[in-house]
Amino acid sequence: MSRNQYVVNTSDLVADFTLNLAQAAATYDLCTASGGDIVIWGMGLFCTVAGTNWTSVTIQTDDTTNFVFVDATAGARANFTAGKNVALTWAQVQKVLLRSGQKIRYTIAGTTGVGTARCQLLYYSINAGDLL
Repeated sequence: MSRNQYVVNTSDLVADFTLNLAQAAATYDLCTASGGDIVIWGMGLFCTVAGTNWTSVTIQTDDTTNFVFVDATAGARANFTAGKNVALTWAQVQKVLLRSGQKIRYTIAGTTGVGTARCQLLYYSINAGDLL
């Protein structure tokens, strides 16, 4: 049996991003893997400003068959309460490989409203220098 071995940067990294929910219904970039591939092993989503008017927010990769971190049910406006964590669709058991150049995006459904959330991604890089 053949086996490939890789040197992995064992340092865990955290990237913090802001979701601006006060925008028109559309899909927006949250982050892009750069420098190389990364593996996402955790995510936190925290509502800083409660949302109004929009219907839901989803968070997913931009693959042809995308990986969904937060679906429309978990991302329903009613679940975005200021000062509270938002439950994820992703159980965080499966690790997610994000190829270099690939994006994580969020989609707002409904009408333009208000709201802000912070998203923390916990990841490690395949090679030193690979970042979100």
